[in-house]
Amino acid sequence: MNPSDAPTHPSTLRKIAFVIDSLTGGGAERLVLTIAETMAERGHEVILITMTDKIEYQIDPRLTCHHLTSLSQGGAGKKLMAQRLIRVFAQLEQTGAIDLVVVNLNLSSEVVRLSGIPGAYFCINNSLAEQLRFTRNPLVRPYWRHKLRQLYQGQNLICVSHGVARDCTDNLGIQANHCEVIPNGFNFSQIRSLAASRVDATAKHSPYVLFVGHFKRQKRVDLLLAAWAKVPPGHQ
Repeated sequence: MNPSDAPTHPSTLRKIAFVIDSLTGGGAERLVLTIAETMAERGHEVILITMTDKIEYQIDPRLTCHHLTSLSQGGAGKKLMAQRLIRVFAQLEQTGAIDLVVVNLNLSSEVVRLSGIPGAYFCINNSLAEQLRFTRNPLVRPYWRHKLRQLYQGQNLICVSHGVARDCTDNLGIQANHCEVIPNGFNFSQIRSLAASRVDATAKHSPYVLFVGHFKRQKRVDLLLAAWAKVPPGHQ
């Protein structure tokens, strides 16, 4: 059964706000939309709040969107965005309190912290220590380590795996106020439907391997290529 098939009693309906940098393609952005759409299907009131108005996805009409800056104002400072966020929350709460605030990515986390909005949950989607390890300039790593520790110390965290949760504590010394481990959500019906669809362009390349993801160091595309190099001739 898909999560959207689960019944929701009217008395348990909630107002949920997802805060994220933008909706321009990455895994965190797709995950937020998948969860937001699922919550809307269950009858919850769902609000998306982005730092900028950069959007590359089609937004479900059941979701309400607010942007803190326009593309022409992309350089707006974090304090200014925090002030705007406070005003957005005040407007939203005129029709009832927001029951849950879920924050994704570092910029949004900084802005939410500056705004002083209480009780927010901050999502950690990958290993922060590994992300630091791939910082090009090793001289700035101590600065970013300190900054990340300050950003998430004493906060409510949602980690996508137990390994990510341990990474926060063991490698960065982050002591959360509360930590929940919630794996990434997927729309399996949509995935199966797309997997079963015919793609004529691949017929002459069968068998083949498809990589989907950003070309970023933490994705370890180098390991994929090293493994592919060991595939027996005739399958490459």
